[in-house]
Amino acid sequence: MFDENQRLPRTLDISLIAVAVALLVLIVAVWSRVEGLGPKILLAAVGAVVLLFSVFTHSRVVVERDVVRLSLVPVWRKTLNLRDIKAARHAQLNAFQQAGGLGLRWLGNKRVALILRGHDCVELATTSGHVYLVGTSRRNELLSALWELGVPSPTGDED
Repeated sequence: MFDENQRLPRTLDISLIAVAVALLVLIVAVWSRVEGLGPKILLAAVGAVVLLFSVFTHSRVVVERDVVRLSLVPVWRKTLNLRDIKAARHAQLNAFQQAGGLGLRWLGNKRVALILRGHDCVELATTSGHVYLVGTSRRNELLSALWELGVPSPTGDED
């Protein structure tokens, strides 16, 4: 149906990896000055987590026959049954001005944004009152997949 993986913008992605590598270099530089095994394990763990997070983090949106799967790998996952989505529509979201940055953002009033780049989003309103703003570079394909599976648009006109 629909499957999209999205990474951070290239410049931000490279910057995060550079910060992680710099952190690892700093850890190696201070390693001999740190006494005791506990602090050394903590330093190594922090460095490894930062590096792994910066290398492997991405968002994924999958639409299958009965469900929509949203995830910020490896941190967060959410599965929505299609019957629980009452509307899907196009939305715009400036991640920095309206959500406080990129990534997974809790916006209040049962609103969650999963956005890693750009402004185009698909808004999924659920029967429980939650709203998921899903950043995508393939908005029309995502909406078409949802509408073909019977998820209505808020106005009822799936153009």
